[in-house]
Amino acid sequence: MSKTQITQSDSKNSATICTQLQEWAHSGTKESIEKIKNVLSQKNNKEVEITAELAYDEALYFYYSTSNEQEERDFLLAKMIHEKEEPLWKLECKIGAAKLELQKLELDKAVNNAIMSDESSNLPDDWKYRFSKDYYMTVKHRLLELEDELAYNEFWIKIAKELIKSDKFKNIPPRVFEGQHWNYEDVCIWGDFDELDDLEDLSGLDDLLE
Repeated sequence: MSKTQITQSDSKNSATICTQLQEWAHSGTKESIEKIKNVLSQKNNKEVEITAELAYDEALYFYYSTSNEQEERDFLLAKMIHEKEEPLWKLECKIGAAKLELQKLELDKAVNNAIMSDESSNLPDDWKYRFSKDYYMTVKHRLLELEDELAYNEFWIKIAKELIKSDKFKNIPPRVFEGQHWNYEDVCIWGDFDELDDLEDLSGLDDLLE
């Protein structure tokens, strides 16, 4: 039987399956990743499930490791794309909320106009200010800002994806970025240098000071 056909239903025991998973992880190829994913998609015992998850992460790490300057550039750009894609749903939610608020304000304005047009009632003149035109315009302007920000980010992502030259970096699984950090990535260039003392990880700081 081929090694690529290992499943929990086979006669092979868990130890053998785990050994094979580790071999696939170390090979770090596109094919080995698919084989590990196939094991993950099946019902396995706890030992195999844990080993498969670890093997999958390790295989991804090796597969997406960069080997030259162009790949480093592509990988960094892919990470930037991921960071811009994540907040898009928040922008869409804010746009929806702003549109709803404008709908409510339009109705509020209509009711306020109806109240103030009732000449038969002796109503306080300052009631017309219960509807805030300034707030209405503020919400309307905010909606335009949010829609512009969403449009720009979506177009930025589109163009950025076109600039990635290596095919394997064009659709990187999000979990790959979870453990990827660059030296100085968490250092704010606008803060005082003393703030570095508060960072838990100062790897690479010696190089900066040389």
